[in-house]
Amino acid sequence: MGNMANSSYENILSLLKRNDLTSSEIEAVAGSRFISQYRIQKAILFNPSTPLKISLQYINYLRYRDLENLAACPFIPHILKTKSEKLLVIRYSSLTLGEKSELSKRTRVRALLYLLLDENNQRIWEYTLINPSLLEKDLVLYIRTRLKNGILAQYILESPRWRVNYAINRSLAYNCDTPVQELHKIAGRLLIRDMSEIFRDDSVKSETKTVIWHILKKKIFEMDENMQILLCESSNRWVLNALIEQSKPVLIKKLLKNRHISKNQLMIIKNNISKITENDIDKREILACIRGKL
Repeated sequence: MGNMANSSYENILSLLKRNDLTSSEIEAVAGSRFISQYRIQKAILFNPSTPLKISLQYINYLRYRDLENLAACPFIPHILKTKSEKLLVIRYSSLTLGEKSELSKRTRVRALLYLLLDENNQRIWEYTLINPSLLEKDLVLYIRTRLKNGILAQYILESPRWRVNYAINRSLAYNCDTPVQELHKIAGRLLIRDMSEIFRDDSVKSETKTVIWHILKKKIFEMDENMQILLCESSNRWVLNALIEQSKPVLIKKLLKNRHISKNQLMIIKNNISKITENDIDKREILACIRGKL
C-alpha cells in the first residue's frame, strides 16, 4: 500500500475497494489518521479482508442504512452479521414512521421485516409484503411464531402476492389469530391430507377444527366414488369419520378392511346400519364383519 503518510484520502478510499488487500494492510489503514473519516470506516467494514476484531471495533459507528447493507452482505462472518442485526433491532424503535415506511420497501434483513410486520400500520404491511426480500419461508415462520394480529392475517390473505400461496394459506390455518371468516376461504384451498393433519395439532383452536371439519366433509362428499374408495385406506380418523358419514355400502365395506378403523367407528357403523343400507344381504355382511373386529 506504500507510505501511508504520503497517501491521500481519496487514494486510501479507492484502495479499500479492492478485495485483494491483506489483513495487515487493512490494519495499517485502521491505525492511520484516515480512520477518523466515516467513509474510511465504512469501506473497512465492507472489505472482506478486514480482520474481525477491527470490524467489531467500528461497526457501532455505521449509519442505519449502511448497517442494513452490511447485515445483508453474503461474505461477512456470522458473528458480524449477528452483531449488525442486533444493532439494527436496537435502533429500530428510534425510527420515525416515515423512515419505517421507507425501510419496508427496501430492507433485505429478515429481523427488520419481522419488526415491520409487527407494526400496526397497513401502509407498512403493504410495502413489507411486496418486498422481494420477504421470502415464502420467512413469512411462514413469522405466521407460525409471531403473528398475533387478526387484521394482519386478513391483510396477508388479501395480498396479491400471497393470497393464493399454498404454504401461506396452510400456515394461517394453524394460527390462532386468523379470523374465522377467513378460515372458510383457507380451508377450501387446502389438500385433504393437510386438513386432516390440523386435527392432530393440539395448538389449533377448536373453532378452527370445527370449520375444517365441515369443509373436509364437504370436499369428500363432492368427490367421485373412485376417489372416495381410495381414501378408505387412510389412517386419519377424521377422514374415516367423514367417509362413514357418506353412508354408502361400498365405502363401508372398504372401510371395514382398514386396520386403522377404531372400535368407536365400528359402533357408529353398527348403530347406523339401517341408514347405510336397506339391503338385508349387505346388512348381514357388514354386521358380520363388525362382530369379527369387536
